[in-house]
Amino acid sequence: MMELAKQKLFLISDVHGCYRELQELLKFVPPDVKILFLGDVIDRGEAPLKTLHLVMSLVKSGKAFLLLGNHEQALLDMVDGKLAVDAYWRGGGRKTLLEASSEEKLTLESYPKLLKNTFVQELEFLRCLPIYITIDNLLFVHAGVPSNITNLKKLDKDDAIWIREPFYDRPHKAPYTIFFGHTPVYDIHGGIHQEIWYDTDKTKFGLDGGCCFNKQLNGILLDPFELTLQIFKAWGSYQYKAPSLIKSTYVTTITY
Repeated sequence: MMELAKQKLFLISDVHGCYRELQELLKFVPPDVKILFLGDVIDRGEAPLKTLHLVMSLVKSGKAFLLLGNHEQALLDMVDGKLAVDAYWRGGGRKTLLEASSEEKLTLESYPKLLKNTFVQELEFLRCLPIYITIDNLLFVHAGVPSNITNLKKLDKDDAIWIREPFYDRPHKAPYTIFFGHTPVYDIHGGIHQEIWYDTDKTKFGLDGGCCFNKQLNGILLDPFELTLQIFKAWGSYQYKAPSLIKSTYVTTITY
């Protein structure tokens, strides 16, 4: 849906309202490198709308790109009456709705009208998000692609933002190295750890470190000229809110 010129990118996925961890991770972004968020910047974490506003400002300034994630789509579906408000609330949207109504006590049924009236720019922004971005033979998408897809024009939006095992558990036919989020990597790693995941042939790279589940926010500085990935992470305690507890570090560099 969007093709970029060959360039370095800093990849981040599934921030999910972890605003302070995001701020910490952004310290590693070089001044001349743009950021690509792989979707799901809202819901679950402590400050979903504050996080969205930060990402929006980065995108509008030309410093970043944002892909559509299933949580952004769920918010739009809720506002449009395609998803019940209680389903959105239970599916991770509780923190987003509470932040939107911080000065009001509302019934669940009142939230769509509130958002339509007071978050016009945010909703318009989300409606325009692409479902994937490519650079040469690199594909960036929120969740993945079905294993039988070879032509991205045939990629269904629901697959792009929702697919899990049928993508990362199987070889894919699309002629791309794919970077994705959506599925926490500790699930793919079998619950062992939450570092960046990649398959044996390095054709798939999963970034979602489960930050909103008291784990970590992963970042990759991708260099398509040198074929290297510098990996970084930020983490903190989800139980304690002192900013001093947010930490970050460089992890390693790998080739792809």
